[in-house]
Amino acid sequence: MRAMSRVPARCGVIVGHGLGGGPGGRVHKVTWRTKTFLELHVIFPDCWDGVHLDSPDHHSHMAYSRNYRCPADHPVKVPRIRMMVRYPVDRGTGVELASGGQLTGHADFYNAWNQRFLDRLVASCFAERGCKPY
Repeated sequence: MRAMSRVPARCGVIVGHGLGGGPGGRVHKVTWRTKTFLELHVIFPDCWDGVHLDSPDHHSHMAYSRNYRCPADHPVKVPRIRMMVRYPVDRGTGVELASGGQLTGHADFYNAWNQRFLDRLVASCFAERGCKPY
């Protein structure tokens, strides 16, 4: 899995300024405060080598497609899964992830879908892209 993030220099409350309409159509200055968040995106690989269910490094048996096409050494297309998690941030500087640096995000996928429905959905989505499902 690939965790992508941009760590801002300062997190917390953003103060914005603008113009608003008041009674009688009068325009006046408006100030608002908005809490921010850190956002973690995890994109799972969508191509499999077709042989190994795992590998010693837990990722070389999988690869990422390019324009929905798998590389020759990982020819089996599997569904692309993306996950986004937002962490609310409510104060200032020095925000860090408890797991460490910005690339320490991790996710696992456990299939709990109705398998017949999932098979139909995947086949339909792959057909739209001209891919053969696993």
